[in-house]
Amino acid sequence: MQVAHLLSETQRYAQQRIHLLKSLLERIQSLDIKSPLLNKNEGIVPWFFPIHVSKPTLYLGRLKEMGIQACVWHGTDIICLPLHQYITDDEMDFMLSSLQSIHKN
Repeated sequence: MQVAHLLSETQRYAQQRIHLLKSLLERIQSLDIKSPLLNKNEGIVPWFFPIHVSKPTLYLGRLKEMGIQACVWHGTDIICLPLHQYITDDEMDFMLSSLQSIHKN
């Protein structure tokens, strides 16, 4: 019973992450920011949302000021944003509006 419950929870979390990924990929297009590693493939269950930015240090600093945890992907110009099953629509809206604010400046 315990194992079945854990598998059910894992599947629910995976479905939520896939839903968030699809939503972010659709909504981020208007920001002219690229996510080079992800697409809407049903087989992908992301742990984070990678985006390509020209100035990763600037983005990381501004995101941190706004309370958004992010990191650089192994010294590249790819930033990893949170994409876990507990992110709400309001938090996703805030993350996207924060990215838009940084991207405009």
